[in-house]
Amino acid sequence: MPKTLFRLLPLLLHALNRKYFALISVCFLLACGGHIPAPKGFNTDADRYHQVLNQRQEQIKSLSGELSVELWDHGKRVVVRQLFASSAPSKLRLDTLTPFEQPLATVIYNGQLLALHDHEAKRFIMGEANRTHFERLTRLRLLPSEMSYLLSGQLPRLLSSGGQVKWDSKRGRSVLTLDKDSRRQVITFDERDLSPRMTELYENNQLIVRVRLTDYTQEEPKLPRRLKIEIPQNKTVVNTSLKDFTLNPELPDIAFEIQAPAGLSIESF
Repeated sequence: MPKTLFRLLPLLLHALNRKYFALISVCFLLACGGHIPAPKGFNTDADRYHQVLNQRQEQIKSLSGELSVELWDHGKRVVVRQLFASSAPSKLRLDTLTPFEQPLATVIYNGQLLALHDHEAKRFIMGEANRTHFERLTRLRLLPSEMSYLLSGQLPRLLSSGGQVKWDSKRGRSVLTLDKDSRRQVITFDERDLSPRMTELYENNQLIVRVRLTDYTQEEPKLPRRLKIEIPQNKTVVNTSLKDFTLNPELPDIAFEIQAPAGLSIESF
């Protein structure tokens, strides 16, 4: 290190006020593998996290709007614009548009059935609303009901009560773990407002899907405007950005009606 820098170092430290010096110290500590202590009086009662998630379900009955979607599939990138309408856990509609604002494909889920209307190929495909069929349409290893929750600003859960809570000192976040049969869900919360920030689903100790929720709105109920969905097994990543939305709109039943348009035969998955 040059001698001049050694001479300037005391002056630089003196110029920094305590606030910025503390910030730099924390960053240095984290970079060196430091740990963030749990808040004073940290409560490990799982019920308080479930209560917050239950409250969100009461506040958010439906959501509709526009999404910017970026799909990475084995290194290939596709960007599309989608209109969506969701009422968790039994209603979901996704309309993918062309760059010229024309409908390209429509996915509809109504609690029992899942359907795809491929406008370009003039095909209508429908079948049981299960994970396999939804993955074929979206590349995501999710149940349609789980996607309905996520696109309505909520979080699907394995269990609505119980679980174990611990403090993640590396991330500075609280963690709720839920176990059901061979499945495990790990939910990470921001302890300041108990907003969910990440969820991971494991089956037989293998990571199936990871979802990150960021860029929350300021007004209650706070909605995540960005979702990052990762499917490690098939190297798929989907980034969604909420461009515009309407909270709790009246969604007509006809929007989720699964019926082949005139002139198209029904195909099965």
